[in-house]
Amino acid sequence: MTATTWQCPDGGRLQGDVFEADVPLARAVLAPGMGIPRGFYRRFAAYLAGRGIATVTFDYGDRPGTRMSDWGRRDLETVLAAQPADLPLFLVGHSCGGQLAGLAPSARRLSGLVLVAAQSGHWRHWHGRGRLGMWLLWHVLIPLLAHGRRFPARRLGMFGRDVPAGVARQWAQWGRRRRYLFEPSPGLDTALYRELAVPALAYGFADDGYAPAPAIDALLAEYPRLTVERRQVTPADAGLDAIGHMGFFREGAREALWQPTADWLLTAARETESRHG
Repeated sequence: MTATTWQCPDGGRLQGDVFEADVPLARAVLAPGMGIPRGFYRRFAAYLAGRGIATVTFDYGDRPGTRMSDWGRRDLETVLAAQPADLPLFLVGHSCGGQLAGLAPSARRLSGLVLVAAQSGHWRHWHGRGRLGMWLLWHVLIPLLAHGRRFPARRLGMFGRDVPAGVARQWAQWGRRRRYLFEPSPGLDTALYRELAVPALAYGFADDGYAPAPAIDALLAEYPRLTVERRQVTPADAGLDAIGHMGFFREGAREALWQPTADWLLTAARETESRHG
């Protein structure tokens, strides 16, 4: 693993890690979920590198005035654009990392997507107490607490770290809209989501309260040209006690989830190479 930085067009810098493969067959950028530091993905990224998939992890920027859309069109774009063009390039998007992919113009370079618990956030995709909880998050909790510079997500037990208040406010705005970030919005171009025509592997987990199946399927509907392999997994399927929103990236999922994901990526890379001669 090698630590690195990238400079964004606005002068801000992003921190990241590069996991090189001895004999690289593909490249992957891992776009993190909300408030999750890149170190959480270290073991999964090292595993992919060991399978021949050179992998990059990074942290979103939190400069003053940052909004959630900036994480896609500025931060993710910077990292994708910096990747060499020598091998098929993939995005592994966890949660909001999969939501933001189409905001980065360099997503046109992708040979495929792996979406892990990536979902639309409109509260109606949840049921029962989950629906009430999401409604309260978007309409009450974030509007009350997303003031100043930071939203105290860690203290609320939501994520591993606090996030910029501007990110939380825009996130809540999207969550109040039926089509989430895809509702027409000034200055937000979502046309690329409708253009991406690549294979995608989309995971959901039966015990994930943050990404129920209807929310995942609603996001996939906004990527109409993807060729999607949809896997909805129960903990029993994977031989685990629980998976939830984070368990895919924990060491215990190596055989049941990491191995087939790497297999899928390598197959898609070979198919890309064969199409391009």
